[in-house]
Amino acid sequence: MNAPDRYERFVVPEGTKNLTCLCSPHQIQTTSQSSPTQAYNQVIDDLDKELDYLKKGFEVCCSPLHVV
Repeated sequence: MNAPDRYERFVVPEGTKNLTCLCSPHQIQTTSQSSPTQAYNQVIDDLDKELDYLKKGFEVCCSPLHVV
């Protein structure tokens, strides 16, 4: 069979640029004043706001009247 050896699937070729993401958020955490449900709802609200911000930025950049 022509399949590569299993270990070769995990070898990163020389010269490959690695990407490190240091800005990814941490797990959802609660405090003594909040329940897991409240923390989850807050995360969803924050995500919704961030997506709205990105959408508005995209719409401004890609609008037909936008001149660079």
